[in-house]
Amino acid sequence: MKVELIPVIEVDLRHQDLVKSLASVVPLSSEAFLYRASDLAVESLKILSRIHLQGYFDGEWTLDEQCTFFGGYVLRLAGHDTLFPQCCGELSDIIYWKNVAKYGRSVYYHGHPHPEIYFTDDSVVFNCQNDYEEFRPSAPLEVSVPKIPLSAAYDTAVLELALVAHRLRSIADEACLPADDIAHLLIYRNTELPTFAP
Repeated sequence: MKVELIPVIEVDLRHQDLVKSLASVVPLSSEAFLYRASDLAVESLKILSRIHLQGYFDGEWTLDEQCTFFGGYVLRLAGHDTLFPQCCGELSDIIYWKNVAKYGRSVYYHGHPHPEIYFTDDSVVFNCQNDYEEFRPSAPLEVSVPKIPLSAAYDTAVLELALVAHRLRSIADEACLPADDIAHLLIYRNTELPTFAP
């Protein structure tokens, strides 16, 4: 089974300059405004960064309180988008995927609701039953993913993130941030597990 882990950014389409920059890009889901991060051109990333950091520029929060881009990772199995990031998912959730795919640990939060995870000898099983919240977009009640292909999918996702990080770094001077690394700030920094890196 082919397994893919696709980095996606959730886009707020209330900003017309952003909508215009995304005219040729198709979202991964019609139910959620999730765009494949690597499909976004530098101009779109520049606008997204400005929008996402507006609270910092307005003095509403500090850079230490700044979260990474909203979105996360779509788990695609055999060409079918099976599991989507949920409410409050972020790109920094790659750390949770690393724990699941590389270390066999059920350290996982990909927004809410989020699946419970358990492991068999050969698979990672995502249990998406939740009595309190519905998954949106919807998810199967249970998703079983072979461990080895999931590990490879994680590696590919990290490479894809590096491409997006490179694009972000190319606009760092224009962002006028007192931060050493805009990519770390908007992609990688996970405040829950700050010592972990993808």
